[in-house]
Amino acid sequence: MSGEQKEPENFREAMDQLEELASALESGELSLEEAMQSYSRGAELIKYCEEKLEEAELLVEEVDDQGGEQVELLPKEEPE
Repeated sequence: MSGEQKEPENFREAMDQLEELASALESGELSLEEAMQSYSRGAELIKYCEEKLEEAELLVEEVDDQGGEQVELLPKEEPE
C-alpha cells in the first residue's frame, strides 16, 4: 500500500476499496504492517462513506420538507 491515499471519487468507489481491503485482511496473507495500513485505510474509507450517507440523508430530508419538489444538488451559479 502506498503512503498517501487519494480520496475516492464517489461512494461506490469507496465501497469497492473497502471490499478489497476486507478480502485482503481476511486472507491472512498480509504482513502485520500491511494489515495495519489496510485497517487504517479502511477506517478512513468508512468515515468517508458515513459522511456521504449523512449528506444523502440531509438531501432526502430537504426533499421531504419541500413536498417532493426538485432540490438543487449543486451550488447555483451566479448569473454574469
